[in-house]
Amino acid sequence: MPPRLSRCNASGFDLQSSGSAPAASARAERRTASLRSFLQFGLLSGGGWLLDCTLLLLLSQGAGIDISLANVVSSITAALAVFTVSRLHIFEPAARRPLLRTVAYAVYTLLVIAAASALLRPLVAWLELAARQLAIMPSAAELSFAAKVLVTPPQLLANFFMSRYLSQRTM
Repeated sequence: MPPRLSRCNASGFDLQSSGSAPAASARAERRTASLRSFLQFGLLSGGGWLLDCTLLLLLSQGAGIDISLANVVSSITAALAVFTVSRLHIFEPAARRPLLRTVAYAVYTLLVIAAASALLRPLVAWLELAARQLAIMPSAAELSFAAKVLVTPPQLLANFFMSRYLSQRTM
């Protein structure tokens, strides 16, 4: 019986599988490629995160801008830089409409950033309260940084899948 072709969704996982050796090998190759892409994206995002955190601290602590607004500015700057580089160097980009893809990613990023920014102020307050109960007196910069660290992991995963989707999707 010939192996059935399997289709993949945007995340790279099989929607159907025949269980044959060639199909299993193809799935393993896709998983390896997905893992490699995620690791590359994670490394690139680490650089973007450093840019994001540096800008956040400069804007919120250095320039006195509200942490939520500073987070929007720093995050969108870093996210668009990471998306652009990952689209060109990590994912196999679809050739058409790069500006539309970037605008779509910017809109997605603004929604994610709005959610993360809304969490930062209460998260900083909670961290400050927890630190005081432990008789620790962190600075405002340390609290801002700790809050940023806590909101980052879910954003990384979501950004990876959205970047790959928008980079490779036919538009």
